[in-house]
Amino acid sequence: MLRHRILHIMDAVSVAAGLSLAAAGIMELSQAQAALLGGEPPSAQWLQPVLVLVGFLLATLPLSRRLAYHSMLNPANVAECHEVGQALERIALMQRVQAGNLYAADLEDAALERAFDGPEGLWAWLRPAYEDEALRRQIHPNLLRRIEAVANR
Repeated sequence: MLRHRILHIMDAVSVAAGLSLAAAGIMELSQAQAALLGGEPPSAQWLQPVLVLVGFLLATLPLSRRLAYHSMLNPANVAECHEVGQALERIALMQRVQAGNLYAADLEDAALERAFDGPEGLWAWLRPAYEDEALRRQIHPNLLRRIEAVANR
């Protein structure tokens, strides 16, 4: 609670200071104001755009801080991305099982060994799906028998 109050106070100070600097940068600087800021009127020409830029950045700091926090650092967003990644990985494993059932279940052993560079290649390709119980039940029995023979070695 105290942290939120401090952040709100800092936001208010940032907006007030930013608007003041932007207003000072937009208005013409007199010689006295330029002398106060440490410059002389001819050299103060670069000061106005800098004041406007710094004022704009300070005035929009609370908004940009909130946007950056919620879009990049919010743990719920990270968890959601992780769940989407897991779902995509599961879909890819399901497609492997379906491709194996369609193309590799009825192949001769010699053709399967050529396609996967031996039984270890088939095991490496289907191991993640074999480790998942629900996906293992979807593997064709002929293919399951072959990869279990490699897994039990």
